[in-house]
Amino acid sequence: MYCNHCGGALNPEAQICSACGERVLPGPRMAQARDGASMAVVVRGRVQRHIGLLSALWLANGILRLLEVCSFTFIGHMLFPRV
Repeated sequence: MYCNHCGGALNPEAQICSACGERVLPGPRMAQARDGASMAVVVRGRVQRHIGLLSALWLANGILRLLEVCSFTFIGHMLFPRV
């Protein structure tokens, strides 16, 4: 288990990170629903935030590349109309 704030290694029973002093949030635990079924409680950590940011950057990169191809196609047809 690693700290969401500094990335330092933690003991499984730790409540405070020994490297940065940040309070450690409990990991995913199983909670009991009213009907007796169990459901997972997920804490959004550092890795999940980074994956979300990375996906947004990839989406922006794809859109910019699509605009680039469209603009080159349009300019190419204007400069070389017979090709």
